[in-house]
Amino acid sequence: MSTATPHVQSQTGCMVRIHTAAVSTTAAAAGIHASRANNGPAPGACISGFCSVEVTGSDNTPPPSHRRSARRHPTPRAGYAPTTYVYGLLMKRSLACLALLLLSARTAHGQATVVDDGSFTISRSGDRIGREDFSIRHVPTTAGAFETLTRGVVVMGTHRLTFELRGDSIGLPLRLQSKVIDEGRPGDNLRIEVAGRRYSARAMRSSGESARELVLPAGALIVEDGVLHALQFVVARGPGVVPAVVPSRGVVVMLTVERAGADHVSIALQSIEARKFIVREGADGIVREVWTDATGRLLKVAVPADHLTAVRDDAPRSTPR
Repeated sequence: MSTATPHVQSQTGCMVRIHTAAVSTTAAAAGIHASRANNGPAPGACISGFCSVEVTGSDNTPPPSHRRSARRHPTPRAGYAPTTYVYGLLMKRSLACLALLLLSARTAHGQATVVDDGSFTISRSGDRIGREDFSIRHVPTTAGAFETLTRGVVVMGTHRLTFELRGDSIGLPLRLQSKVIDEGRPGDNLRIEVAGRRYSARAMRSSGESARELVLPAGALIVEDGVLHALQFVVARGPGVVPAVVPSRGVVVMLTVERAGADHVSIALQSIEARKFIVREGADGIVREVWTDATGRLLKVAVPADHLTAVRDDAPRSTPR
């Protein structure tokens, strides 16, 4: 089916001949193959709503400076289907959806699992003096295993300590970074790398930079003075003696973990069943009392000699995320 070919005289003396046609889907497909074989449609050809415009001179000869061919996207009509255009559009949408699904699957595969997170209110003799926020996550690695990422922020008055520890799947330390800010001014900045039993520390202070290396006992952990949530890894290794290095002091200490039986801890007006541990540093060092829930998540810490108590603000979530 075709239409007449009108001629329009332009103001510049050129003749504009417009060719239009409408064909069925089958004829359109045949026309597309023919036009591709000839490197494009011939003047006057129309494929499923495609039109060509031919500009000619007054003597019906196309001047070089005005010769051009313009094609429009097909306009769907009742009873006719622009097959190629619709197919291409559907393919583009399908490929976009597939890419989105693959990206979502990759993101889900690489998501970190929250083992525990929360905050502690720190009090001395019943007066609130500080707060600690923390999180413990299992982060997937490219090797298919996971690392343990621990982050904490401790604020005591004008003293602020940030603590980030990365360990292997069983909690042994790999890297540590900690920063101290006192009264708004930068304080100590520690960077630590652990390779096997070799401990390498670099400290940047206002007085200068220093480096230190230690050979750690097998299975040594990292604990820091004033950082509470690190004790969760200590009691998980008990009962018994647990070696640990204290970065701010640059020393290795032996922590003895003892079970002290079942107990209850009150958190946000809720009584939670707990297990109590005693952690002793050396023969006559600091004694800490530590309470965890049935899964080992920290609930409360007390240092009797300093009249210091830290209690979790909210009960741990029922399941990891």
